[in-house]
Amino acid sequence: MDLFKEINEKLESLLESGEYKTWLDVPDLQKYLNLSESKIRHLVSENAIPFRRIGPRGKILFNRKMIDLFVLYNGEKISFTKSDRKILEILN
Repeated sequence: MDLFKEINEKLESLLESGEYKTWLDVPDLQKYLNLSESKIRHLVSENAIPFRRIGPRGKILFNRKMIDLFVLYNGEKISFTKSDRKILEILN
């Protein structure tokens, strides 16, 4: 089996099982990036990582695609145009 097929099958399996989350909370992100909770909260407090606060208690959530881009660009701040944001919204 070639690598592409293997990756595709794994992704399909994750999507079907519900294990692939679009939005990650702090514990999910800890596992995903192998970072401590304090490091993640520090990055949030410095606005050094893309995140959203949701609800009246301000729960912190991270969009997996934005985190993947963040990691891909070595933690550099990424600025998006309006059309980029629309594309990301459609992908979610």
